[in-house]
Amino acid sequence: MKRLLISSAMTLLVGPAYVADICEAVALHDVPAVENPESILERGERDPAISGYGFNKEIGQYVFCSHGGYCYPAAALRLLNCKIGERPQPVRQWLRGYLSGANYKGDYQAATTDIGAIWRDNPEWSLEIAAHSWTGGHQ
Repeated sequence: MKRLLISSAMTLLVGPAYVADICEAVALHDVPAVENPESILERGERDPAISGYGFNKEIGQYVFCSHGGYCYPAAALRLLNCKIGERPQPVRQWLRGYLSGANYKGDYQAATTDIGAIWRDNPEWSLEIAAHSWTGGHQ
């Protein structure tokens, strides 16, 4: 499956992705995962880590894919905090805003690297959870 990546912080991008490339979606009805039909996203259930969008030739449909998880037919999900095709807010800008809001006064470059590593090592977490986890120990 060819997969195009997407981005968050209120937008979704078809193209390259960065650390903060994450969107939230809600299931419009019960929908099985493309890779594992026994894994069902129930109606109203949210997926907080949508990070991929592309056309799946095996099922002949566009899909949204979850960071560290499964892909679901795009028609069965509604994006909540982003759109396809808009330019994303740069990751560093998002993280700087997050860190500033958490009253962090240290080295933003080092913080960005650390938060990215935490998120990479915990694919079930959203970027915001990784940032929150990191700022908890760096106030």
